[in-house]
Formats: sequence, C-alpha cells, structure tokens
Amino acid sequence: MDATDRARLALFSQLRQDDLSDYTIKCKSRTWKVHRLVLASHSVVLKRMAVRSGGTMTLGRYDEDEVEAFVEYLYSCNYQCSAEDEACFHIKMHLLSSDYQIPHLNKISAEAFEKCIQNPFTLDELTEIIDFAY
Repeated sequence: MDATDRARLALFSQLRQDDLSDYTIKCKSRTWKVHRLVLASHSVVLKRMAVRSGGTMTLGRYDEDEVEAFVEYLYSCNYQCSAEDEACFHIKMHLLSSDYQIPHLNKISAEAFEKCIQNPFTLDELTEIIDFAY
C-alpha cells in the first residue's frame, strides 16, 4: 500500500458513519450507505456513476457477499473473503475491479487468487474456477 492509499484509508475510516453518507449501493435485497467522495477517489468510472446516477448504484450482477466485500474495500483498501469457494470469490472481486477500473483492487484480488491456486483442487473445484474465469 502506497502513501496515497494510506492517506485514503485514514480519511475513509472517519467517513464510515451512515449519517454522513450521500450515496447508496444496492444489490438484491441489501443496501449500503456510502460516500461519493470515497467512490470518486477510487476510480474515474465510479466518480462518473456517482455524479450521474442520482444517488443510487445497483450492482445486480454480483452476489451480496461480493458487494459487501467491495464496500469494505472502498473504505479499507482491503477485503475479507466470506465465501466457501475462495478462488471464485477472488475472481468475482477481480471482475468488479475491472468493471469499475480500480487498479489496487485489481492487484490485490489477483494476488489473492494466485495464493488460492497454490493449494490442490478437486476436479469439480477446478471446473468451477474455469467456468467463473471464462
């Protein structure tokens, strides 16, 4: 994590209060109160969405646990894997990073995936990973 990421993290830890939020991320039945400033600081794509979308972004392509990890990342520059299938979870986070052009998330999700695949897989697990990746 570079100096910019550390400064961002220090600021974001102060902003984690819902009463100061000005934007909402929705996924299926859940919502997260977030801040446009936080979104805009991570990527130009998120900044454009925060300005143009009227206060709400819907991430229906992803599962709720992935969006939860995404919001966690926005405020901490890291995320925890809550899925049983870690490799596929990190692929999904990598897709999120690509969709919204977030370089640091792209890097850490790729590193987490690489670490996961160091462990042996069953044929079923490997097939599922390949399906997710392609």
